Amino acid sequence: MSFEIISLKITVNTVDGPYGINIPFSSGLFLLRVENSHGKSTCMNAIAYALGMEKALGLGGAKIPFPPSLTRALTNKEGKEIGVIKSFVELTIKNSRNHLAKLKRNIAGFEPDNIITINEFSPENGDSTGSYFLHLEGDAKRERGFYFWFSKFLDWHIPQVPNHNGKDTPLYPSILFPAWFVEQKKGWSSILATIPTQFGIKESKKRALEFLLSLDVNDNILERSAIKNEIDNISFKWKLIRHNAEIVAAKISSIISGIPEQPEVKFDTYKIDLILKEKDYIISAIDYRKKLESQLNCINNENISPVDDEKLQIEVRAGFHFVLSLIKYKLTTEFR
Repeated sequence: MSFEIISLKITVNTVDGPYGINIPFSSGLFLLRVENSHGKSTCMNAIAYALGMEKALGLGGAKIPFPPSLTRALTNKEGKEIGVIKSFVELTIKNSRNHLAKLKRNIAGFEPDNIITINEFSPENGDSTGSYFLHLEGDAKRERGFYFWFSKFLDWHIPQVPNHNGKDTPLYPSILFPAWFVEQKKGWSSILATIPTQFGIKESKKRALEFLLSLDVNDNILERSAIKNEIDNISFKWKLIRHNAEIVAAKISSIISGIPEQPEVKFDTYKIDLILKEKDYIISAIDYRKKLESQLNCINNENISPVDDEKLQIEVRAGFHFVLSLIKYKLTTEFR
């Protein structure tokens, strides 16, 4: 999962022509020695910038970690100030499989600074060129995301770690970068002093060290986080069902009982009951049902004398003839 810096090139295009520096790096320990205020920090920041790691420099926000000589104007040897038209940085790196990649990122000019153009040189696949975005959603998950490419180039398997919103998020390489790179103003105060916080990763320093030391702690953390999220989901559904039950009970002027506020493993469904108010008394739905069943049994057990069918038919026929005679009488008297 290691990589090696091969070269660093900074180019500044002005109306007076191009300016810049090209630094080849040797294998092993490399020392860059120049006088103060001659660009050592600019070169170090350019490495971080080319790798999309400027947020790990402790500068905050979207501040570009470069002096005005790379962004607005520079002063030449004659003391003349020259306006900057365009500036960019090129960093060549090599992975453990000896594949080379040249990363080019714009600093100033019309081109966007959240795009990194990459020229890859692979003995197996040949040369290829592509543009990759960063500092936008999906830059660690999508095929054209720079951090996705960077992780693939280094054979990293970026894990998902819990964030402060209760969800999982990628362990961005910017979280790991302060373990390799010490920023001269803030970086000596503590381990991983300039680790970025805008990704919202919980205990980001611990997660970075666990990844770099190849510990399996993250798997346990993810499992605990998933279990906690499931518990929260069950609690939410429980409260929703309890609330709906209370609404249904209120429609018949009763209240629900026997449902606890939080889910219980040994919850007894037989304890669920409705409490009703009958006149001045309070009675449970179970007792009220027993009362109604008792009344129904009493009605069913009452002795009802059977009716004589023949007698009933005679009475019905007599009544029918009486009504018919009455109608005939009315018709005869009305139209006589």
